[in-house]
Amino acid sequence: MVLDSAIVRRVYVDSEIETGALGWWKAFADQEFSFPDCVSFEIMRKTGIRQALSFDHHFDIAGYELMRTEHCL
Repeated sequence: MVLDSAIVRRVYVDSEIETGALGWWKAFADQEFSFPDCVSFEIMRKTGIRQALSFDHHFDIAGYELMRTEHCL
C-alpha cells in the first residue's frame, strides 16, 4: 500500500548520497548520529525536505524541523 502511494518516493543510495552522508557524519562527529541518520539528512538536503516526522532528536540537531502531532492529524 505504501509503495502505491502518490506521496511516497523511493530513493536509492548511490555514491553521491553516500559521500554526502559521510560529510554529515564528519561534521557532526561530536553527536551520536547513525550512518542511516546521515543518509536521511543528505537525501532530505538534496530533495529540499525541511521537516521530519520523527521522534529522533538527531533531525532537530541536524537543523531539520520536527513535525509535531498537530501536523499529522
